[in-house]
Amino acid sequence: MKINALTLGALSAIVLTSSGMAIANSPAKAETGYVYTLTNENDANAIAVFAREQDGSLKMVGQPISTGGRGIAKADLEDQDSLIMSGEMIFAVNAGSDTISVFRKMDGGKLKMVGKPTPSNGKTPVSLTAHDGILYVANQGYGGGKPNITGFRISMDGTLTPIAGSTKTFGEGSGPAQVSFSPSGNAIAVSHGYQAAGTSMVSVFKVGKEGMLSAVPGSPMKTGEFSGNVGFSWHPNDKHVFVSTFRGSGVVTFNVEPGTMKLTRGANTSDGQNAACWTTISKDGQFLYVANYASNSISTHAIGMNGALTPIGVTKLSGLMSPDTKDLRLSPDGEFLYAIATTSRHIHAFKIGANGVPTELGGMMSHTVVPGDGALKGLLTD
Repeated sequence: MKINALTLGALSAIVLTSSGMAIANSPAKAETGYVYTLTNENDANAIAVFAREQDGSLKMVGQPISTGGRGIAKADLEDQDSLIMSGEMIFAVNAGSDTISVFRKMDGGKLKMVGKPTPSNGKTPVSLTAHDGILYVANQGYGGGKPNITGFRISMDGTLTPIAGSTKTFGEGSGPAQVSFSPSGNAIAVSHGYQAAGTSMVSVFKVGKEGMLSAVPGSPMKTGEFSGNVGFSWHPNDKHVFVSTFRGSGVVTFNVEPGTMKLTRGANTSDGQNAACWTTISKDGQFLYVANYASNSISTHAIGMNGALTPIGVTKLSGLMSPDTKDLRLSPDGEFLYAIATTSRHIHAFKIGANGVPTELGGMMSHTVVPGDGALKGLLTD
């Protein structure tokens, strides 16, 4: 058979034996994006990068890339969004050295660090959010120090410059777990004080000129009988914030009034699992996914009118013998979901079904091991 340029691509899955017989050859898997996590080791924090292939499986790209800072390997820092993306830039916290590292995405999953790590203007940075050239970091104040959130301007090359007067402080021991811009960028929400029921709160700030923040009516607001708030997700319409709570193991819905961004507390929703802590939401706002730390499971909630949640499924993470499930993220196309088992150092992969409920990939594709010995921190997909 004559093979020319027109037929070569179609025959990429065919090889010839020594006798000239044609047999099927497994084609290389096509990469469709990348998955990132922080190694979070004490002496040298780094970003581990994995190619995301068409079937949802992951393959590590090179070696973990140093952030130039340190993690906190064994501390149980409850937080979300320690690793984020804005445009072609990736931002990462170094919780052990109180800095933020910036990287530019390159071809093939490679990252190029921008300058040196920038001081986070607080102790123990744990969460980041960015919108329209403004970045905010949540400094949790682990082990002492004044917890806060504080802002930076992002230059064209990714350099961070502090915004004078942007810092908002929280009570000692009541530091923030997550900070996040609303989808429109009109507001910022913060979960804080998560370790005690009496201080477990959500605050919303309106974003003004030059990224300055002002508190809105009804803020801060306690999460109530469901407490121990960690991660949360904004609804794409800006009208709801869904907050996970490990006491009561459920989700508290907060309603946000358009324009004023006034905060009111809505319903509590439980799914019968243990220690709900991390969340992610589908782009169309139809499904909320919650990672349950102690029961090593992911709960799926259908989102109805006015932000009402209906539990529709629970998916277990395979092979875990002790509480370990933390951050989770959807792929940009919404086809796959990934979750980290933090001390086991696994990234678990799931296929999203037609009903919105994830099913873990089978066999060796179900989880990928991240090298190192720190407790993994943060998860990001592109």
